[in-house]
Amino acid sequence: MTLPILPLVYFLGRYLPELRGRPLAMVYTFWEPFVAWGTILFLTRYFQRRFYRLDGVWQPLSRRAYTIYIIHPPVLVAVALAWRNVAAAPFLKFAITGSLACALCYLIAGFLLRWPKLASIL
Repeated sequence: MTLPILPLVYFLGRYLPELRGRPLAMVYTFWEPFVAWGTILFLTRYFQRRFYRLDGVWQPLSRRAYTIYIIHPPVLVAVALAWRNVAAAPFLKFAITGSLACALCYLIAGFLLRWPKLASIL
């Protein structure tokens, strides 16, 4: 429901100068989280109805995805800090850091889920 509000205010700003600048920024600050939460809730509802039971390979992947969700911040920060002093283009650093962090998170999550005590928690 909130998705069309920002474009509407933006285009109305062409004709109403009162909507330019700070008012548009304020609309955006409220609009963005509502659209994000709406998208998250829509996708959650859709996938709960579509995939109400996980079979086969999806169940272990689901457990691993949750573990990755928990461990990804320190892994990503560690990878980014490991080569912070290397001179490279920002996009290249972004791509390599993201790719390496994804691979490491996947491997670390698999390793952690092999421990029975951790597997019962995660």
